[in-house]
Amino acid sequence: MVFNTSHTGYQEILTDPSYAGQLVTFTVAELGNYGIHHGDEQADAPQVPDSSRGASSREPSNWRSDESLPAWLGRQGVAGIEGLDTRRLVRVLRSSGAQQGIIDSSGASPQALVDRARRLPGMEGQDLASQVSCKKPYDWAQGVAGRSPQQPGTTWWWSTTE
Repeated sequence: MVFNTSHTGYQEILTDPSYAGQLVTFTVAELGNYGIHHGDEQADAPQVPDSSRGASSREPSNWRSDESLPAWLGRQGVAGIEGLDTRRLVRVLRSSGAQQGIIDSSGASPQALVDRARRLPGMEGQDLASQVSCKKPYDWAQGVAGRSPQQPGTTWWWSTTE
């Protein structure tokens, strides 16, 4: 478990490869106010297995929104929990560092969940870069909204190598 204090950019955080394999706790009081806009992702799919937050908006208010955050998380198979005292959880994470965590709805006993969390692999030594990196190069020629690639000093393409 890690935390993020951003008030915006939750879609980018959830799809950011640097968060691969981590349960992200958001500290903002309500997440999802502007919804999900397809095209703002940092990767093809969410990189986090789970997320936690204080509350989620189910009726996004941004004209660019394609769907709500809870609907998108459900469609992507990302577990989420809300209604937590995220400030209290962040105080633990801030003073003790990242922790192993589980979101579970099976009704398992607290001890069984603690045992399961202790068996999870830690971040140290994992080769996450190979899991989140591109398998082959690709070009990005779409540009940036409102800017033309033909403008002097702007070249909009992306190519990666293995």
